[in-house]
Amino acid sequence: MPKTGIQPADLFDAPAIGFSQGVAVGSTLYVSGQVSTSDGLAAQVADAWASVVSVVVVAGGSAASIVKLTIFTKDEAAWSHLQPLIKSAMEPPFPAATMVTVVGLARPEFLVEIEAVAHLDV
Repeated sequence: MPKTGIQPADLFDAPAIGFSQGVAVGSTLYVSGQVSTSDGLAAQVADAWASVVSVVVVAGGSAASIVKLTIFTKDEAAWSHLQPLIKSAMEPPFPAATMVTVVGLARPEFLVEIEAVAHLDV
């Protein structure tokens, strides 16, 4: 099955550095980890979530298309900021989710990184 790269115009040019913001294979979309440089954990969670949703929307889905989330964070409070965003964007059943507390992410200012898998109706 062919794969299609997804690159929302509002996100940085990931292909320029060798990866895709998202890759669709058939009806499955894999969304790269999304981060933010905003100040504070709540703002970074909101921005990363918005970027995940942006990739899904550009691929033809919606937040409700997300079936799996993985959250990497330096602060366990990230879940308390993400939970209301998820609940406002979709109805149950909510996506499967894993949160991993890490010592660090790609850059010291990143507090959270969110990746996702979505099922697209194609």
